[in-house]
Amino acid sequence: MMTTIGGVQYDEVKRKAEVGEKIKVVNAVSARGRYKNGDVLSVTKSDDVGVHVERVDVGILHREYIVLEPVTSADTVVHNGAQYRKVDRPVREGDAFIIPKMARFTCDLTSGKVYALGRDDDGDFMFADDDGDERTSPIEYNDVYVLEPIAPSLSALESELAATKAKVAEMEALLAEVKRVEAEVQRLKVGDYAKVTKSGSHSFKSGDLVKIYDIVNYGANRIRCEYLDGSRIGGDYFFEYELTRATDEEVAEAKRKLEEQRKQAEETAKWAAIGRKVSEFKVGDVARLINENGPAGDIFGGIAVGDIGVLYEADSDGTFRFGARGATRGNYVGTCQLELVAPVESIVNLRGGDAA
Repeated sequence: MMTTIGGVQYDEVKRKAEVGEKIKVVNAVSARGRYKNGDVLSVTKSDDVGVHVERVDVGILHREYIVLEPVTSADTVVHNGAQYRKVDRPVREGDAFIIPKMARFTCDLTSGKVYALGRDDDGDFMFADDDGDERTSPIEYNDVYVLEPIAPSLSALESELAATKAKVAEMEALLAEVKRVEAEVQRLKVGDYAKVTKSGSHSFKSGDLVKIYDIVNYGANRIRCEYLDGSRIGGDYFFEYELTRATDEEVAEAKRKLEEQRKQAEETAKWAAIGRKVSEFKVGDVARLINENGPAGDIFGGIAVGDIGVLYEADSDGTFRFGARGATRGNYVGTCQLELVAPVESIVNLRGGDAA
């Protein structure tokens, strides 16, 4: 079987490829999405297992490809993917490449190597040899072959065009499928979390995180949302362009903040019920020690975290002496180390004679 690329015809051969050769993928089994059947690639490295190619950062196994061998004759040369005819004539205007005959001049030249033509400072034809030196003598003494481009045949061009169109159609179909899947993945559904990006049809603020609880289609989807705490603004709805899908990280952070706010609200309500601000302790309160590291330093005197005691003396720096009622020595603790067990207002002291 033959393949035409850039007007050059190639035989398809099943063998191990060498560096610099072209291969065509025909059995992509370990592609990892990096290449596919029909891809034509140039080999940059070859070993016992497979080959590495340009623009692909994974190896291709030997059983996954075929080698493309240029169809040539004795006077045909393939250079940079194009076919040339090697002719024995003097160099003339318009020529681009030559091959040394190696008859009269051999120093710093390689047999069969293609050299690019140029002009020296005098405007004469020259080429750079293997050491980079300008050479004019092989050209002047007709000791070079000239490479003449071979125009591809009409049938070869038609074959290549048909193959290109088929590949374009395949890629367009693949692109359409990828776009369809992406659109499906991105489409918001009931239960999804979203971030408000634009104001318009709703009373929510830009940046709010919301949860979708209803979607109604009236020609265009109208999406109803609620706050993360479950509260809703009646009658409000969004259009799709006013929302974007929230990331898992954004949802987790928003829920963390919401939980923190609820805890703060509960703490505020608990203290407000006894007519105090949050963490407003008073002498006589019964409290539990919940943290041994506070502003007054380490605790001592056998008191441990979890012990319950009385706040029997307040200091000007906001700390309290904590211990058993009537103790002559205790620990100074900060309010951040305490949990209120009973406010002084709720404690009933029974003295002798109070009981009947």
